[in-house]
Amino acid sequence: MAVVRLGPELIFADRPDNLPDAGRLAWVEFRPYEQPPAKICLGGRWHELEEVELSDLLSVVDETEELARTTRELENC
Repeated sequence: MAVVRLGPELIFADRPDNLPDAGRLAWVEFRPYEQPPAKICLGGRWHELEEVELSDLLSVVDETEELARTTRELENC
């Protein structure tokens, strides 16, 4: 799969378990018509968002960038 070959630190997907070798620093599982619409994993910690705004998603991008710069010792998602 192209995503696996690129090796990004952050992945937005509707089903993160579908990718082989899924260990990434951050995941956003986004399903806008389900509840909860978003599950987010940053540095191995999962949480859910009941409402999703663009600012929430941009915040995940910023936090992932910061985590990638500051440490490689966190757990993957």
